[in-house]
Amino acid sequence: MKMSNEEFEMIDKNRIEVKFKKGDVISKQGTPPSHLIYLIDGLAKLYIEGNSNNNVTLQILTSQTYIGLDSVFNDDLFNENLLKYSVTAIEDSTACFLDISSFKTIVRSNAAFAYEILSYVSKRKSLIYSKIKNLTQKNSRGRLADSILYLAEIYGSNKLHLSLTRKDLSELAGTSLENSIRILSELRKEKIISVEGRTIEILNEDLLKKIQELG
Repeated sequence: MKMSNEEFEMIDKNRIEVKFKKGDVISKQGTPPSHLIYLIDGLAKLYIEGNSNNNVTLQILTSQTYIGLDSVFNDDLFNENLLKYSVTAIEDSTACFLDISSFKTIVRSNAAFAYEILSYVSKRKSLIYSKIKNLTQKNSRGRLADSILYLAEIYGSNKLHLSLTRKDLSELAGTSLENSIRILSELRKEKIISVEGRTIEILNEDLLKKIQELG
C-alpha cells in the first residue's frame, strides 16, 4: 500500500481490530458508516436486504477487502450517506475499523494511494455489475451454476466445504430456497456435481460452465 510511514502511523493509531463470529453482522444496511472497515481475514457476504428476509447476495468478501468505501466518499446531502448493503460474517473473521477522517486526509494528499483506492473501487464495481447482469439475464439454473463456479474460485478448489447454508447459496444465486434445492438435486442426478451435507464437489466442470454460459 502506497503510504508513507507517517501516514501509516496516522491510520494505525486510530484503528480498532474486532473479531466476529460466524453469523455476526459486520455492517448494517441503512446506517451511517462510523468507520471504514477492512476485512483482515475470514469470509463475509455482502447483500441487499429485501422485504420478508428476501435478500440478494452480491459478493462473497475475502481477506484484504474494504467495506463501506462507496459510502465514505458519498458527500451528496440529498442521497444520505448511508450504507446501501449489509455485511455478515459467514465464518469467524477479523476486521479492522479505520478512522474515516484520517483515511480521507491521506487520500486527499497522497495521489498514488488515491489512485490505488480508485482502482480498487472500480474493480469491485465491475464485479457487482457483472453480478447484476447474471441476475437479470440468466435463468435459475444458469445463476446457480455461476454461483457454484464463483465459490470454487473463492475457495480455490472444486471441492467446496461450504460455510454457507443452502439459504445463503440460494441468495447468492438470486433464487428461492426451494428452487435452489431442486436444481442442486438435478445437477447431482446428472453427475455434474456431488452433494454431501455442506460439501459440494464439481465433477464435470466443462458441463457446469456450459450451463453457466447458456443459462
